[in-house]
Amino acid sequence: MKFTGSNHRVYMDWASAAPVSKAAEKAFIKALGSFGNPSSPHAEGLAAREILEKSRTTIARLAGVKADGVIFTSGATEANNLVIQGVVRALQEKNSDQPIHILYLPTAHASIVETIQAVHKENAGKGVEIESLRIKDGAIDLAAVREQLRPETVLVCMDLVCGETGTRWATRDVRRVLDAYQKEQKNTQRILLHVDGSQAPFVESINCNHLGADLLTLDAQKVGGVRGIGALIRTNPHIFLAPIMQGGGQEQGLRPGTENPALTAAFAEALQEIQEEKSRAEFVARAAGAVSYTHL
Repeated sequence: MKFTGSNHRVYMDWASAAPVSKAAEKAFIKALGSFGNPSSPHAEGLAAREILEKSRTTIARLAGVKADGVIFTSGATEANNLVIQGVVRALQEKNSDQPIHILYLPTAHASIVETIQAVHKENAGKGVEIESLRIKDGAIDLAAVREQLRPETVLVCMDLVCGETGTRWATRDVRRVLDAYQKEQKNTQRILLHVDGSQAPFVESINCNHLGADLLTLDAQKVGGVRGIGALIRTNPHIFLAPIMQGGGQEQGLRPGTENPALTAAFAEALQEIQEEKSRAEFVARAAGAVSYTHL
């Protein structure tokens, strides 16, 4: 955006890529000093591993999960692919004849919509069915969700904040519908709720319990981290995923490739900084009596 008669520019495309925060930049540069491979047993490798795991622990705490629930990826697109393809492959490996039904928000990012459509196409005639969630009056039609659910529904994919419109979707309400259905049907297989929270940290809690999410996607470039890293948050290690790439045992065997401690450090620092700023703003608002306060 350029103001008429001025050379001053204001960058407003934060939904696409936020500027790297000073704190994240500092963490990134400091971590570059640890050049060892985090998988190596020597001193340099152990130093890099320490940075990596400290970052993982920080992000896990913010998301309300254990450290092993954080799986680092190259970004949100890969994390979304890992969820969708990983869930389908894991179920097919367990039982190739099991019918699979996936619901998805049609306004979600292309890495959700197009991946689900591709999985459906690749599994034509193999019992993999997909269906889009219905929207009514600018919100997810929860009554329609209840009608769309089937015994073979295994996964619901949606974003938390739409990157195009800024619309916030009620993920917790969707979770309640899923839980009520399973209770009614006495279904022992949990219907997984995957939430792409890439756009959320500046405006919403990323605590998985708060969101009702079983799986949560995050992306560093949306929050002031350095581009090139994201995370898939898994609330329970019993949520089985099959890897979509081969070539190493990193990230619990789900994401092969040498990890980048500098990127993880900047990512964790950016998320931590946002959380602290939100906490300060909420405290000031409460102290001033300016707004009613609800703990997220």
